[in-house]
Amino acid sequence: VQLLGKMRGWDETLLALGSLYPPYFRQGFWWTPLTHIFLHAGLLHIVMNTSALVSLGPAIAVRLGRDLKGALLFWAFFLICGLAGGLLFLVLHWNGEISAVGASGAICGLWGAVARLTPDGGLTPILSSQVGKQTWSFVVMNLVLVAIGFGLGMASGQGGLMIAWECHVGGFVAGLFLVEMFP
Repeated sequence: VQLLGKMRGWDETLLALGSLYPPYFRQGFWWTPLTHIFLHAGLLHIVMNTSALVSLGPAIAVRLGRDLKGALLFWAFFLICGLAGGLLFLVLHWNGEISAVGASGAICGLWGAVARLTPDGGLTPILSSQVGKQTWSFVVMNLVLVAIGFGLGMASGQGGLMIAWECHVGGFVAGLFLVEMFP
């Protein structure tokens, strides 16, 4: 839809109506914590998120089931983690003027959930060494993305960070805890 909108010249309108932009949210664009998950900042962004989804999704899908109920549970989990990431972004940028797009918060929620999974499909405690190692990997990955995003922002002349790390953290933490509530 985003690519079709771009071809028709609606890309700015789609971003204005769908990205998570705190000033618009405060003006009543209450749907944007959900819609921002489905917008992306270009092909590279989509490829990165898709590759992460392909690598993390199957482990969660196996836990939730391979039938219609499992698919619905997967979507619910994915969307809740994405919303959690978006809400953390809003809280930390309530008076800010930057926007966020992408499914990274939802995907990081999958990472948080996978960090808890044991080989037999059970869950390891939050304070386990396994979760600690995965959390450390998550932090390192985000620091690398922030450095790349900062570099791209400076090289493009737009400045700034260009990575909504807040969405990543909100999704990851949600995934760590919410996986216990999903069968």
